[in-house]
Amino acid sequence: MDLILRRIRRHWPMSLAVLLCLILASTILASLSLHGAAVAARELGRSLEAADPAERSLLITGTPYTFGQALYADLQGRLGRFLEDRLVIRHTTLPADPQPSTGVEGGRQAIDVLDVYSFDTLALNVRLVEGRLPDQARMTEAVGNWPPAMEVVIGLQAAAESGYGVGDRLTANDLYHRMDIVGVVEPLAPHDDLWGGDLSAFAIQPGTGDPDGGEARDHQGREMTLPLILETRSLQSYLGGPILPHEVAWRITLDPRRLGVGE
Repeated sequence: MDLILRRIRRHWPMSLAVLLCLILASTILASLSLHGAAVAARELGRSLEAADPAERSLLITGTPYTFGQALYADLQGRLGRFLEDRLVIRHTTLPADPQPSTGVEGGRQAIDVLDVYSFDTLALNVRLVEGRLPDQARMTEAVGNWPPAMEVVIGLQAAAESGYGVGDRLTANDLYHRMDIVGVVEPLAPHDDLWGGDLSAFAIQPGTGDPDGGEARDHQGREMTLPLILETRSLQSYLGGPILPHEVAWRITLDPRRLGVGE
C-alpha cells in the first residue's frame, strides 16, 4: 500500500489524468443507457401514434360469465398506471321479421338481421342528433305481449342508409322481440381508442346491403344487417332466463401519455 501511495504521489499528474478518464467513461456509459431509454420511448410514442386504434387498446371477449369485478381488479393490478378506461360492449344478433321495402329512394329498406348492441357508457360517448336515449325495459311491467317492446337508438349513418328513424318499430323472432327507435345518435369521437376503430354499431357495414336501396341483399347475396343500440340494462334483463342471450366484450384503453405518446 505504501508503495502504491508513493508511486501515486510521484506521478500524480498521470494518476489524476487516469482518474478523470475513468470518471468521464463512467459518465458516458451511464448517459448511454439513459439516452437509449429516451430514444426507445420516442420510438414507442411514434409507433403508437401511427397505429390503428384497435392496436392501441385491448379487446377481451367472452360470455357474460367470463367477466366480473375480480377480473377487472386483476387487470387494474397488472396494468397499473397504464390503464385508462373500460367500455363494456354487449352484442347479439336476431333474425328480423319481414320488413317490406318502401321501394323508393331514401325509403325504408328490407332487413334480414338486427345487430343489437349496448354500451355501458353510451350517454357519455355519443351525441344525440334526434329524439332521446333509450330507457331500460321493465320486464315486470309488460302490458299485453311479453317481453315488452324495448327502446333503441340508431346510428345517424345507419338511419341514412336504411331509411329507419325515430318512431319506427322493427321486430324479430316472429314478433317476440320488438324494438322501437326513440333516438338517432353518432359517436362524439369516432376515432377515439375507446371504439377501437369499430363503428359497426352506428353504420351499416360495406357489403351488408345494396347501396342503391330497395333490396334486402346486395348483388353477392349477402344479408342486410341493421345495427341498433339498447340501454345496457335492457340487454342484461332476466326473467326466468336472459331476454336476449348475448356476448360480452371489454374494450380496455391505455393512457397514451404514460406510454410515451407525445414525449
